[in-house]
Amino acid sequence: MKNRYRSLILILPLFLFAFVSKSRAQWEQTNGPYGGVINSVACSGSVLFAGTNAGLYRSTDGGLNWSPVKLPNNPAFPLLKIFRVRCAGGAVFVSTENGVFISRDDGGSWKETVVPAPGELVSNLEVNGNVIAYASSLSGAHASYLSVDTLNDSLGQASRFGGIAFGNWSADTVVQSLAFLNTRVFVGTNFGIFVSADTGKTWASCGSAVAGADVKAMTAMGSAIFAAIRSGEVFESTDGGTTWLVRNQGGTSFSSAVLVARSDTLYAGTSGQGVFFSTDSGRTWIAENSGLVNPLVSSIAFLGGEPVAGTSGSGVFSFNGTWSPMSYGLSATSINCFTTLAGNLYAATGGSGVFVSTDGGTDWKAVNSGLDNLDVQSIIANGGVLFAGTYGGGVFRSTDGGASWTAVNSGIKDMEIHVLATYGTDILAGTTPRDGLPAFITSQDYYMADSGQVYLSTDNGGNWAVIDTGLFTVNALASSGNAILVAGIFGTERSTDNGGTWASSDSGLSYSTGRGLSITPTVLTIQSEGGDLYAGTESAGVYRSTDGGISWSGNLSGLTKSWPNVIVPSTFAIPAVDADSTEVFCSSLNSYPDGSELGVYAALREGNAWSQVDSGLDGNFTGLLEPAVRALAVSDGYLFGGTNGFGVWRVPLSNVTGVESPEAKVPAHFSLSQNYPNPFNPTTVISYQLSAESRVSLKVYDVLGRLVRALVQNEVEKMGSYEVQFNGSDLPSGVYFYRIVASPLKWTAIYYEATRKLMLIK
Repeated sequence: MKNRYRSLILILPLFLFAFVSKSRAQWEQTNGPYGGVINSVACSGSVLFAGTNAGLYRSTDGGLNWSPVKLPNNPAFPLLKIFRVRCAGGAVFVSTENGVFISRDDGGSWKETVVPAPGELVSNLEVNGNVIAYASSLSGAHASYLSVDTLNDSLGQASRFGGIAFGNWSADTVVQSLAFLNTRVFVGTNFGIFVSADTGKTWASCGSAVAGADVKAMTAMGSAIFAAIRSGEVFESTDGGTTWLVRNQGGTSFSSAVLVARSDTLYAGTSGQGVFFSTDSGRTWIAENSGLVNPLVSSIAFLGGEPVAGTSGSGVFSFNGTWSPMSYGLSATSINCFTTLAGNLYAATGGSGVFVSTDGGTDWKAVNSGLDNLDVQSIIANGGVLFAGTYGGGVFRSTDGGASWTAVNSGIKDMEIHVLATYGTDILAGTTPRDGLPAFITSQDYYMADSGQVYLSTDNGGNWAVIDTGLFTVNALASSGNAILVAGIFGTERSTDNGGTWASSDSGLSYSTGRGLSITPTVLTIQSEGGDLYAGTESAGVYRSTDGGISWSGNLSGLTKSWPNVIVPSTFAIPAVDADSTEVFCSSLNSYPDGSELGVYAALREGNAWSQVDSGLDGNFTGLLEPAVRALAVSDGYLFGGTNGFGVWRVPLSNVTGVESPEAKVPAHFSLSQNYPNPFNPTTVISYQLSAESRVSLKVYDVLGRLVRALVQNEVEKMGSYEVQFNGSDLPSGVYFYRIVASPLKWTAIYYEATRKLMLIK
């Protein structure tokens, strides 16, 4: 009994709630949605690594479970994006936004081995024996720098062989791939292939067949070197790069993101066509995509002889006759939008499709059947129907809570749907240009895909009609009464006749530059709530309109810095606005050197100053800047934040408003919370909620699935919230799992089960 302490949490006096709110006013990362943008995968024995836009992850059980890996951190340049992961000679190497790191104990400890100049990104990396080649560039610059060094644990600053000083390279040359063939180093660039036979001291341009080619990927197999170029051809050289021959001429053509060789087989991960393999040196290729829901394959590695694929948006997949997802714990997803339907919370992700949570965000499930495009930019509920707007696939509709989806694009010519909104019982859809080019109209009145437009459907998505055109980009849509509001790059417009006529809606929507100039900011989002409109802007904070968008009142204090000072603007940097009955919440993606203005803010509707409410939002990524929150929702007594690469987070509303949500007192769902604290030493608290009287088991297991402790053993417990204390003083440090099974007494055919991961560090 010394390792267990359990209590039923009752409705306590108000003063205790106030104390709890202040002492544990923390955000927590939910269990998903899992997946995300994978830049690189690699295997070191049985240990699997995944480099993402939001850090490094590791799996020690064949990809069944993933955990984030903390690298040594330079506070001036926080580690975020992992470009490449490579395993060689018993060591693991990662190239990042802040140098190259090496681990000689399968990711247990790390040391920085390449220290670039400030602001320099190490974007490519290959290792061969005791030689390491790495390419880097200054953030925002085109030119690449390359260094080839003898491997040791302290290489120092990268040599600058870039620009015109590096052979035939131009100032715009970018290193896109690296490969070793015996003692030769090959560099694939956007202007051809270069080779060095003396560890980078001198370089030569390869044969004329690939001169000037846009080389995306390279690999060596046997005595040959292979190169895949942007136009789809695969070249082979068997004489060290002097002559090159097209191997797939007249055959399968693809835009390759990665080439990998294993034994006598070539594998190609492509930018939109999935995975191909060839057993005849690239002459013929066979697609192998069964079960691979995302055709954007960025990386391929081999675990136990079988391929593992990293995708650009949907996480990691393993292959055993068919592809299967293996992303549990890999919270690298980017959340674009939330919506609620029938008490459930839905999240739209950039590359992993739509997820739903039926238990207040504790667990998430993918609901993508029929959703052919997983880059979901927006999701809304209209009555009992869900609509998903995708980038490249148009609009999809679900009438069964997301269980199945159908494309509904009759009348839509531009499939890059950026935003959806309701207009009474009708639906609005706004598009964004794919290439960012000015819009124009042909003589046949056909609007090109690079012009932003607004569509209206009056029959629940059955048909669509254009009601506003030539907007370049539609950032936001909203409605208020009989008014439609459209925010584009050239201002905000308003229509009260279903889009027949439009008028500017920028009155009061301006700020002073401090140099005698008044500028109308770009509006990135508009939220309608309780009869009011809130506009989130690119450079001047949040504005409010109480007259349907005719006029706007200025920014509240607390969000004062302006766009020119932004260090890390994002392509889809859309601050989200949401509200409950008294508060307005907004998120800011604007990052400054000290991390200020990156996070979540709250203010009362009536106009008090904004204050940050994002304590704990960095979670396991302590030492980094907080995850950028670009979607917010209020549901089930929580404020939810959808992040740019770190999945979904939540915090109880009572912790950010000071008002206990009524539905939080009586559990509406069965749920198992993440233990707190985590990691822990030696005790932690596990909480769970029962929405009906149930027979409960709660057990702890080690990573091999062996039972460590039965905290609750087949006991009948009443509806309520429970806490169990787990003491691991007699256990070694490591990762453990706790699992609950709850069987409601009145619903013998229905039960709840969930598993969470905890970490004991002594």
